[in-house]
Amino acid sequence: MRNIDEDSFIQEVEKRMREKDYPDKLYHYTSAEALFGIFTKQELWFSNPLMLNDREECFYFPRELKKALKESCPQSINRIETFFDSVFIEIEKEPFYIMCFSKLKDDAAQWDRYSNKGKGFCIEFDTKALLLLFGTKWIQLWPVCYDLEVHKHPLFEILKEYFSGNDQLLKKQLGNEDSAKEQVIMLSIAHKHPSFKAEQEYRLVFSHYTSSVKSLTGLKSNCYEEKYMPTNGVISHKCILKLSELFNFEKNVSFKDLITGIIVGPNSEQNMPTLKQYLESLKQGKEIRNISRSSCPLR
Repeated sequence: MRNIDEDSFIQEVEKRMREKDYPDKLYHYTSAEALFGIFTKQELWFSNPLMLNDREECFYFPRELKKALKESCPQSINRIETFFDSVFIEIEKEPFYIMCFSKLKDDAAQWDRYSNKGKGFCIEFDTKALLLLFGTKWIQLWPVCYDLEVHKHPLFEILKEYFSGNDQLLKKQLGNEDSAKEQVIMLSIAHKHPSFKAEQEYRLVFSHYTSSVKSLTGLKSNCYEEKYMPTNGVISHKCILKLSELFNFEKNVSFKDLITGIIVGPNSEQNMPTLKQYLESLKQGKEIRNISRSSCPLR
């Protein structure tokens, strides 16, 4: 699977954790149904970010960038409008799937928003195992940026020069206008409105919008499934990654490496012996020893 040897790949993952300051553990707040799917079916479900609870999802960064460029390049407002119109059209085509995590353990706001008012579960993932399993190219683990200073962003400088009539920097750094649009689209998923900063979110981003790959060809076809299904009263697009298939050809990681704990929600009626018996009934669940109830006083 890898283009580089395993030792080099592991070193690259360790370097990324040091340089990007990834936490050792990440937490996925979810429902009983989703936990059941992860453990029984060994599936991770990736969602369309446009269906999440942020109305500005995927649009915050390009809108702020567009606003700053129009202020800096008033002579090119029509060109800027045309450029970003095409960016927004591409974003509406759902170029991403994401799975959301937080660096916060047993957090009241996360329980309330993402775990059925605290009636669900929080699954603890090992960050290094996530990076080893999903690699560094076809799925990325990104920390979300909430502190956008758009005028200091490298892409702002490139596009400001471009819309001011000098295309040399864009050609040198990105190649052409289509590549610049692609950069805006890719960065859109890494930025959120600052009002969500308290969530301290990290995202597994599964993109089929890159310059070299316009489909999910980074994965073997038996490792994923795309499907449409009803969600909260609308039809949504999902991508399901099959962990059992991924583990077959990614030898550095197993299920017990990936998932290291479960916290039962503060308002859950889950019987703890039943949960432990369920996990022990599964080969992939037997190794989960870190099982606890939330200490959060949410009600």
